[in-house]
Amino acid sequence: MSTELTFAKELRSSYRAMIPSAGTPDTECEIKTIHIPTNDVEYSIPVHLYIPKHLETESLPVVVFAHGGCFVAGDLETHVVMAHTIANGAKAIVAYVDYRLAPEHPFPAGLNDIYTAIEWISNNANQIEANPNKIAVCGDSAGANLATVVTMMARDKNGPQIVGQWLIYLYAASLDMNTASWKELGDTNFPTKEVFISSMNGYIPNGTNSDLPYIAPLNGNHKNLPPAFIQVGELDPLLDENKNYNKALIEAGVKSEVCVYNNQYHGFIQFFKNNEQNSEGLKAINEGIQFLNLIFNN
Repeated sequence: MSTELTFAKELRSSYRAMIPSAGTPDTECEIKTIHIPTNDVEYSIPVHLYIPKHLETESLPVVVFAHGGCFVAGDLETHVVMAHTIANGAKAIVAYVDYRLAPEHPFPAGLNDIYTAIEWISNNANQIEANPNKIAVCGDSAGANLATVVTMMARDKNGPQIVGQWLIYLYAASLDMNTASWKELGDTNFPTKEVFISSMNGYIPNGTNSDLPYIAPLNGNHKNLPPAFIQVGELDPLLDENKNYNKALIEAGVKSEVCVYNNQYHGFIQFFKNNEQNSEGLKAINEGIQFLNLIFNN
């Protein structure tokens, strides 16, 4: 077994062991499973649709959700509480995508899965009673990387119109690890430098330029991207590059805001129900939902 695969399996196991501490949803949605076709006839993308109950409208906004897990971990069960909460709070369908993971499926497999899901939803919105003109993206950690990169892809390919991007502690905006927050926190706080390097070794195929904007979006062209709301904890090694990404978006003319949450670590929003350890988590997820409500009702 390769070093990258060993790392991935260990992280998957430790991550899944943490999930019970995320709690249970206060209000449950209806959940439907769809499989989105791809160019590979033997592979389709599993997607869980979280649909709020008792809404009278026949055409709901859609939040395409990409879970975190350093590109190598996470699945359709790790972010269930977040998915219910976002769907009910935003009165929107959350399309929670089970994208392929590295190192078995390195870049750009997972990214292409998210983009393909957005394309299908845009083109087939009536099949899921969705509004094709109100599609937003959301992701945490590695999922935030995929979420913002698909906005670049949609712009570059003249693809679906994405109305907003909610980016939760964006992972790998840059691969440089040279910011003050990396230097201060990168040896002790998750994701540590060791975890970051190991995950990116699994995600980026040998011979691929690691500075590609579709891998490290801080290196990209940020013009004509949808409005962004970025959230990060004060004790996250990724703090400064999240601030830098917000700055890059604003300098490119994109409406963007970054919120830094005091004394919070990476992952605090996913585990918002554990208030003792993540005191700002509930506030943060509610502020993200407010962002969605603003862009959907604009």
